[in-house]
Amino acid sequence: MKLSNKLYAAFGVLIILMIMSSTLVWFKISTETARAEEVTGDDLPGMILYSRLLDTQHQLKSSALEYMNGDTSKKATFNSTFKKFKAVHNELYGYESAKQSDRDKMAHILRSISTYHQRVNQDVFARYHPTSKQAVQDRASETFGNSDAFIQASETLQALDRKYIQDIAKILEVSAQEEIDDATSAVAQLVNGLNAISIAIIVITLVAALLSLVIAYLISRSIVSRLNQVLIVAERIGAGDISDKDIDHKGQDEIDGLAEATNRMARSLNELLHSIAQVVDDVRTSSQDIAEANE
Repeated sequence: MKLSNKLYAAFGVLIILMIMSSTLVWFKISTETARAEEVTGDDLPGMILYSRLLDTQHQLKSSALEYMNGDTSKKATFNSTFKKFKAVHNELYGYESAKQSDRDKMAHILRSISTYHQRVNQDVFARYHPTSKQAVQDRASETFGNSDAFIQASETLQALDRKYIQDIAKILEVSAQEEIDDATSAVAQLVNGLNAISIAIIVITLVAALLSLVIAYLISRSIVSRLNQVLIVAERIGAGDISDKDIDHKGQDEIDGLAEATNRMARSLNELLHSIAQVVDDVRTSSQDIAEANE
C-alpha cells in the first residue's frame, strides 16, 4: 500500500469514527427530544387540564349547594361554570383523543357532567326557590311548602352528586395522577438519557483520542524507522563506505522505492569503483610494460 493510501486510510478511520459518534449522539438527542416533547406536549398539559376540570367540577357542586343555602345568584354561577367546564374539556380533548379508550373516557365525562347540569336545572333550580328568612316567618304555610321542596331538592342534589359528581371526580383524579406519573417517569428518563449522552460523548472522545494516538504512532513508526535506515545508508555512502548490504524492503510504498533507489545507487557506485580500480590496474600494468620496454 502506498504511503498516501495509508494516510488516507488512517484519516478515513478517524472520519468514520466521527460520523458514527455523531450519528449515535444525534439518535440519542432525537430520542430525548421526542421524550421532552411528549412531556411538554401531552403529559404536563393533560395534568394541568385534568386538575382544572376537577376544580371546575368542585365549583359546580359548590354553586349548587350555595344555591340551596339561599344564594340565588349561584344559579347563574352554576351555568357559567358549566360553560367553563365544557371549554376546558374541549381543550383537553385535543390532548386526550389519540386512543379510542381516551375518547370514550372524555365522552363519558362530558355526558355525565351535561346530565348533571341538566338535572340540577330541572329538578333543583326549577322546583326550589330559596326565600329570605323574613318571608318564611311572614308566610308560614309557604314556608312548610318550601321546606318540603327544600328536602326534595336536597335529596335530588345528593343523588345527583353520588351518581355523577363522585364518578366524574374519581375519573378526573385517576387521570390527573396518571398524567403526573407519566410526566415524572418521562422526566426521569430524560435525565437518564441526557446523562447517557454525556457519558457517550466522553467515551467516544477518549476512544477517538486513543485511536488517533495509536494510528499516529504506527504511521510515524513505519515512516521514521524506514527513513532512518535509508538515512544511515545514505550517510554511509556519503562517507565512502559502499560495502554494506542492501536495505531490506517490501517494495510497497514510496519509502520502499527510495530504499531501492539507494540500493541501486550503492550498487552503481560499487560497480563504478570496481571499474575505476580495474582501469587503474590496467594503467599500472601498461606503465610497467612500457618502462620495461624502454630499459
